[in-house]
Amino acid sequence: MKHKTNISDTSIDSAGIPTDYRQAVAELIWNGFDAKATEVHIRFETNAIDSISQLVISDNGEGIDYESLQETFGAFLDSRKRQVRQRSSYTRGRKGKGRFAFSAFAHSAQWHTVYKREGKYLGYDIFIKSNNKDEYEEDNRHLSRKRATGTDLVLTELYGVSAYSFSGAEFLDFLAKEFGWFLLLNRKHRFSIRINGIPLSYDYLIADSDSRDFRVQYREQEAGFTLHYVRWKENIGDKYYYYFLNEDRKECAKQLSSHNNNAVAFHHSLFIESPYFDNFQLHEGDQNTTLFGKNQHDPLFKKLMKELSTYLETRHKNFIRETSAASLLSRFEQEGLFPPVDGRRQAAEQPALAGLVKELYCLQPRIFKGLKPEQARMMLGMMDVLLRSGMAPRIAELVSGILPLEPEEQQALRELLEGNNTGTRATVVPMLDIDR
Repeated sequence: MKHKTNISDTSIDSAGIPTDYRQAVAELIWNGFDAKATEVHIRFETNAIDSISQLVISDNGEGIDYESLQETFGAFLDSRKRQVRQRSSYTRGRKGKGRFAFSAFAHSAQWHTVYKREGKYLGYDIFIKSNNKDEYEEDNRHLSRKRATGTDLVLTELYGVSAYSFSGAEFLDFLAKEFGWFLLLNRKHRFSIRINGIPLSYDYLIADSDSRDFRVQYREQEAGFTLHYVRWKENIGDKYYYYFLNEDRKECAKQLSSHNNNAVAFHHSLFIESPYFDNFQLHEGDQNTTLFGKNQHDPLFKKLMKELSTYLETRHKNFIRETSAASLLSRFEQEGLFPPVDGRRQAAEQPALAGLVKELYCLQPRIFKGLKPEQARMMLGMMDVLLRSGMAPRIAELVSGILPLEPEEQQALRELLEGNNTGTRATVVPMLDIDR
């Protein structure tokens, strides 16, 4: 039986459907996970000239209930879904565009789906052509022999792609960056994406990670949270965020972290999971009330953000101290920028100066960002003279002349320099015990 959608084919094409086949496949994979799948399989067969006749994307989700077919396939950008106005990147499938993504590289799509209703496993098929997307056909309703729900999407009449398009390193890297965080968060539930039976690898993107449970209390309010911290080996997005996930581990909101303008390669993401976010929205502007659920003005959320900010700040400082600061000292030493010690320029023979440079870098990396070799040599020389003369606090004036600091940074700098002036070594800030 044929059905019409509530919008024209031309309007669908102009509504932001992916044109890149990789983004299209990602949309179709997200559709599977949106349907509560734990596994998504991509399968294809190739011939001697690397061409493929069809691509199959299968999932073990809950299937497409026939009773919701008109809402799922017949509605497009419907008003109910458009009312969701919150700052979140989790919009996959919400606007009904995902199912049309196939048209980026295929002319024909067939969904073979099985769902469960009243203890029975029921199946049927859905067909859409790329040149007539405002019309879909459903057929073959039957009692399924399969004792499991799920959907097989069969794409045929492919164009602009080959077997390598779905097996090459560039495609696999794209999927790893798109889904790595999601698979990592759901690792204990054995979520996976497989291409011709081979699991998608994403561990190579992760430099460091941490997971912990903690509770936050504000007066009578209390909630439990699970924090997942990831430091990536490379930048996997334009910005760095806190991602807030509900009880189903779906992102319901996100907020920029406080380290988006740092001068070091601190590529990070924080995922905070809790039933607290089941009815949570981040409102634009100063709106401080919501009819349903909670928003960023909730006192418990504000306290949570203070905890997370402290945690991330500690992670950031330790990363700089252990990684970036050591690299900076090594570069200064290799380029001969440290003041001479008995005719030699070696940081190892100037522990006070090297230690101060390291702590200053941890305090504010931008102090040393963009310095030309001669500028760095002059700055190190002046700092060395002040240190040897017992005038370490004067270094604050030197630093302030290079880079304006925030009041809290100025206070931290004064404490650091006073410690150096009395011979006290700066100590490493311990990791926040957020489980207290």
